Amino acid sequence: ARETFEAFSEEIHPDGAQRQRAVNAMRICRQYAESLPYPPKPNLLILGMPGLGKSYLGNAVAYAAIQRGVDAARITAYRFVQDILSDIRERTANARRYQNVPLLVLDDLGSEPDVPNVSDEWLFAVINERALTGKACVFITNLSLKQLHQRYGERIMSRLCDQSTTVALQLTGANLRTSARG
Repeated sequence: ARETFEAFSEEIHPDGAQRQRAVNAMRICRQYAESLPYPPKPNLLILGMPGLGKSYLGNAVAYAAIQRGVDAARITAYRFVQDILSDIRERTANARRYQNVPLLVLDDLGSEPDVPNVSDEWLFAVINERALTGKACVFITNLSLKQLHQRYGERIMSRLCDQSTTVALQLTGANLRTSARG
């Protein structure tokens, strides 16, 4: 509840250009959240180096969705893979929730372990199923588009970056966790 659009502070950004980019990104994320469960473009891809507020924005979208009565799940890509492995070991289907929940916020995409025949296949299955059914998804990553392509290949990237279904936001600037604030 502390990472909300209402709690967003422009003042934490060290310079005017970064502040303006963050405010614009927050405005786009808020509009996206207000259009849930069926935004005009169901995917939101937030890219940028660590410490720029990407996870904050994803959490704010999820919080706003829940406040509006839209079910949401927020998970790191690492935890996603762990849940899939748990389902395989225990013969359960708990991770299927990620295909069906109206809003999925998948944070730290690219940081998950690359488990052969599991990670990319399940990630593709969830992304593809959500795309086919028009379900909203926020993807957050520290990787560049080039790095995402190298990591996941064309099959996943064509769905992540489909301009007809995805709004991409690139955050840049100083790491808010480590930069001196006035």
